[in-house]
Amino acid sequence: MVTDSKTGQPIFQASGRSGLRNQAAWLSAGHPYITGSVSTLAENRVDQISFPYVTKSITVINKNSSSGESLRVHFQSGSGVTISESTDGGGRAAIADTCDVITGKHFVTLPANESVTFDVKCSKMYISNGQATAVSYEVFAELTYIATSSMPHLTGSGITVFHP
Repeated sequence: MVTDSKTGQPIFQASGRSGLRNQAAWLSAGHPYITGSVSTLAENRVDQISFPYVTKSITVINKNSSSGESLRVHFQSGSGVTISESTDGGGRAAIADTCDVITGKHFVTLPANESVTFDVKCSKMYISNGQATAVSYEVFAELTYIATSSMPHLTGSGITVFHP
């Protein structure tokens, strides 16, 4: 234990380790992370966004201008979807309308020229296209200094499982 040299009182020091239950990690402003679709996201395809640290908040912007060019934002890829990691941390795969995330409506639909902000902690998210038209997007996230390895796998009710 470290004590103050003048008063002799103990000085409590933070461990220096950020974690999911560390209040200071959530009270301070996050550092920025910005990415987007390098090319348009084709019909029935899904992109995985892998963050370098656990997020504090995420904003997704649909860059398309015409009605009918909406995106689906979700926190699980879905059954039968395997996304191969690429060098930039993303990846694309086919996503069927019969996958559990889609049939269970475990996504938020984001219309053209709209944005949505999620105050959530996660290490990855998914953006998919169920439209006949290719779409593009941008993502802005506030990141904590919490390692993604401390984030549990998101699954269950509201993520992949439908409970009426």
